[in-house]
Amino acid sequence: MKTIRIISLMAGLMIAPAATAGVVTTDPAVQCATGQRSDGICDDIRVNPWSGKLELALGLDSALAIRKADEKTFRARLNSSDQELSTLKNEGSETFRIGATARLEVFESVGAAVTAGFETTSTDATPDTMAYTSSSGSYPFTLDYSGVYVESAMYFPIQRLNTRGIFGGIRRFLGKSAKATNSTYGQDANVYFTAEKPPVDLFLGGFFGPFYMTLVSRNEIWKQDNETASVNNSGAGFEFGLSGPIAVMFPR
Repeated sequence: MKTIRIISLMAGLMIAPAATAGVVTTDPAVQCATGQRSDGICDDIRVNPWSGKLELALGLDSALAIRKADEKTFRARLNSSDQELSTLKNEGSETFRIGATARLEVFESVGAAVTAGFETTSTDATPDTMAYTSSSGSYPFTLDYSGVYVESAMYFPIQRLNTRGIFGGIRRFLGKSAKATNSTYGQDANVYFTAEKPPVDLFLGGFFGPFYMTLVSRNEIWKQDNETASVNNSGAGFEFGLSGPIAVMFPR
């Protein structure tokens, strides 16, 4: 008789709802799974059927690029009043940029990113055939421009803190003007340039977690006037950066 009562009690527990079967727990995962609660915590615990298949993430991207120009010299007017063009030696360019990126990630294996942000570039030069002075040991001729850029890229696989892979893409600077500061004659003078070919980058590189390095090739030409004064600043270099998604927008 005692055995029959025990079997009946066990059967009752097996068919009884979790809420009445003597299950008492404070573990949110168990409570959500057994239907004892349904709130925002459960929404965060439950795995969305789109997770890992198709996700939209937002993140940040920043980098420093160092480049050398293919053409080692260029001709320009050092002052707006100069009648003659001076030959200058291109000493290279540095670019710093930072932007926000949106990424579409498919099956955890491939990602497509669109980035927009702000960049600033400085190109240094020295007179090729004349003596010059400059302050604080800086280069006497510096071509500067800043503005908005847009970029598109592909990642294989998607970028995470614990993944490594390759990526590549194209970037375009949207500004059309640049200012050069000349101190060759011992005092600062400004001359201005207009983009004949707005800067466009092609880049290919690898990432390890949030860190990356790329080989970047930039195509850009600046015109000082309608005559022969121009700066062909196209060239290649390396880019070192930090990027990655920081918030998943879909699925929520």
